[in-house]
Amino acid sequence: MRGKWSLAAVRFLLGLGEPGNWPAAAKAVAERTVEGKLLSVAGGGDTVAALAKAGVVDEFSYVSTAGGAFLEWMEGKALPGVEVLRAT
Repeated sequence: MRGKWSLAAVRFLLGLGEPGNWPAAAKAVAERTVEGKLLSVAGGGDTVAALAKAGVVDEFSYVSTAGGAFLEWMEGKALPGVEVLRAT
């Protein structure tokens, strides 16, 4: 989503927008998550590093270091490593 928008009406968020805005966005998302008003999901090494730098990684609902695999999992696609674990 481009342009001005507010987190006030958001209940689930995947992503922080443009990398240059990550610190401010991460803090705003973390605040809403801690308040119990938002389910926040983040994935990918760069995103996790930005959350850690902003000091809010532990305040997100779910954080994955996987990038592309994380997105495929969110889409409901089968992941080979997960499938092996499910089969055992």
